[in-house]
Amino acid sequence: MSEHLVSREELHNKLVNSGLDEGWMPNEIRSSDAFRRATKSIQTRKATAQSNIFENYPVREVYSDKVMIQRNIVCEVVDQKGKRLDDDGQAAIMILDKTTDTVNIKGSSKVAQEAKKLFHIYKNHYSAQTDQLTKYFMNSLEKGESLKVPLVNSQDNRQMVNPLKWHFK
Repeated sequence: MSEHLVSREELHNKLVNSGLDEGWMPNEIRSSDAFRRATKSIQTRKATAQSNIFENYPVREVYSDKVMIQRNIVCEVVDQKGKRLDDDGQAAIMILDKTTDTVNIKGSSKVAQEAKKLFHIYKNHYSAQTDQLTKYFMNSLEKGESLKVPLVNSQDNRQMVNPLKWHFK
């Protein structure tokens, strides 16, 4: 499911249709998590017109509180060995306003625009990284796949795969 995104409604329907309890539903996606995920996913390295010269775009969190998060996209110009030749510590400034769930961008970076687009996708969709997307219903998703391991049908094995019955000593 590495590339599959699923909406909360679709995930709920898949859980119910697979016979799982609604208690398996993950928490609602927080805008701050979607923002951090979107800005992290755009970190990249791009070739330039000059051979052996690249632009790295790391993202740095500058400030966070109950109302907002500021992350700066940095543009580092490096050679093929990674030696920094130049940098712009504020190629773009991205601010998430938690009260309105909006992202504002200062600067004209294409990378920042991509992060803003991804933010809107990620705040409404879970990914394969969601811990509680269990293999019980992954096969029912369009790009889902799971592996099944046969077990001998015994009381001990049934208890082993039922998390409500686990005993820790």
